[in-house]
Amino acid sequence: MQINRNMITEILTSILKLFMDLFTSSNNEKLIKENLFKIFKDVPMEVAVYDPLGSYIFANEQYIPDRELRESIIGQSDVYFFKKIGINKEALKKRITHFNKVLNEKKTITFTEKLPFVENSKILYFKRTFKPVFSQKNPEKVEYIYSFGNNLSATILSQREIKYLANHDQLTSLKNRYAFYTYLDNHLDVLKHGHHPYSAILTCDLDNFKMVNDSLGFHFGDMVLKEAASRVKLSLPGVDTIFRIGGNEFGIILSEVKDKYEPGRIAEKLISYLSAPYMIFGQNISYLTTSIGIVVMPRDGNDKEALLKNLNTAIHYAKRKGKNNYQYFSLKMNEAAANKTLIERNLKTLVEKQDYENQFKVVYQPIVAKNESKNNYVIVGSEALLRWHSPELGWISPDTFIPIAEESNLITNIGDWVFNKACYDYKSFSNKVDHDLYVSINLSAKQLKASNIVRRITNTLNYLHLDPSKIQLELTETSYLDDHSTVLNNIEKISDLGVGLAIDDFGTGFASLSYLHRIPATAIKIDKSFIQYLNTSDYHKELVKSIIILGQNLKKDIIAEGVEQLEDLHVLNKYNCDKYQGYLFSKPLELSKFEDILQKDNLLTTVIE
Repeated sequence: MQINRNMITEILTSILKLFMDLFTSSNNEKLIKENLFKIFKDVPMEVAVYDPLGSYIFANEQYIPDRELRESIIGQSDVYFFKKIGINKEALKKRITHFNKVLNEKKTITFTEKLPFVENSKILYFKRTFKPVFSQKNPEKVEYIYSFGNNLSATILSQREIKYLANHDQLTSLKNRYAFYTYLDNHLDVLKHGHHPYSAILTCDLDNFKMVNDSLGFHFGDMVLKEAASRVKLSLPGVDTIFRIGGNEFGIILSEVKDKYEPGRIAEKLISYLSAPYMIFGQNISYLTTSIGIVVMPRDGNDKEALLKNLNTAIHYAKRKGKNNYQYFSLKMNEAAANKTLIERNLKTLVEKQDYENQFKVVYQPIVAKNESKNNYVIVGSEALLRWHSPELGWISPDTFIPIAEESNLITNIGDWVFNKACYDYKSFSNKVDHDLYVSINLSAKQLKASNIVRRITNTLNYLHLDPSKIQLELTETSYLDDHSTVLNNIEKISDLGVGLAIDDFGTGFASLSYLHRIPATAIKIDKSFIQYLNTSDYHKELVKSIIILGQNLKKDIIAEGVEQLEDLHVLNKYNCDKYQGYLFSKPLELSKFEDILQKDNLLTTVIE
């Protein structure tokens, strides 16, 4: 039979009653008290007896371990006892209230008692029962009040710790995703009653965080996250609804904002705080930025699922906009998200059916160099560029479908096909001219991480009997900034094959210069965003000039992308740029038209006087 607390209380009550009856009818009070103390000494429960005035008649060792104090409280009330042990007055008032309730209502009560100690801020918790015992002569008269107590401190503190751990992130001490969902549910219930016309949710994602873990290690990554959490709290004083909801993602619920613009102002402040350099173990980490998505409630949804979906759309849109910015959710984003899903589905079908030849087209944009003797520009190479015509969607811009292919892990299959196709085409058009040409092919970050990428490149080159030095692979920033050992090994092995490596979009990346010495690149391609302002901005002129001088000092081939104006070409010539690519010379061409240009004595008609 299982004995519960109530049964123990009843048994102890019966024993106490027996002794207290003896106590009142016996002349040997001292002996009875001694026997009473012996019996209740080892009982695993606090036991005490009060008279109706609240004075102690008996207390066992569990209740008061200190013998001197235990003996001194006999005849004293809880006012004396609480003052002696330093428990605050509020707890005393509550105990007296419970005691009086037993006297007045003449019934047993059980309550949880919180006893805060004034000096050391310690708090103990007890489950306590006050039970009235009535006089044998007058059943309506309360003769004694028995107190039984169990110390629940360990249990309650353990429960609180479990609750804390369940609702908090151990690394940053911020509230976690579970707490975020719980708070959001409660907040949405409040909104249903019409309170707070504006409230908002922000999610902050640390851009490029993966690079910290990959290049410096997870310990550095953890320290960055702790620092980021501190910065979020510092930027939002008085806001306690800050959450870590993912690996490098933080959520903030603003339960009341002045207007729909305030979240944007807060987002600007967060970006400023979170994007500043991090100094971790003496290492300066200056390449982290912050993308933020914002939803305003109830405008952007009134249920959790819709809000979180829209929030994810907004932050995704912020990243697509170049990162380090914030974006409010809008219905147009929903349309864009639906369109993205449609494009992704069509790409997956294409890859599954391997329908590359029917839907994809590789076009070639000439790369030219100045022929000083004839004062014209000779085609020395080309960049292979991918175009897609979907049977369902029509022509899709590569700026649209290539990021989607990367996100959905389809880029490796697509990139492999492009590489093979470009190599086959190169063999065809290079045999039709009597001077050297090369073809430049983009290689995605995910292709570069594949363990068999070097073998696949080698197999294609050997099968087609191609000179590796006539093939150039263009690496995006995300490719060569990844310190993963597989990436670095693959870069070295590709270079060892004799294949050229070009750093694409040079100058736009935050770490291009610091990583340049690590990449065995043969060429640097200056990003078109610098070229387009070349003739109107002294700043851009100096920047381009510096890149060209840097590249030449490092013995790199310098290629300017996006050359569209004669004036820009004049400036680039003045700075001794090696090669040029852009609409001033030619747009990207289908293979047959590119071959036609090659047949015209390899000359372009643009002449610079």
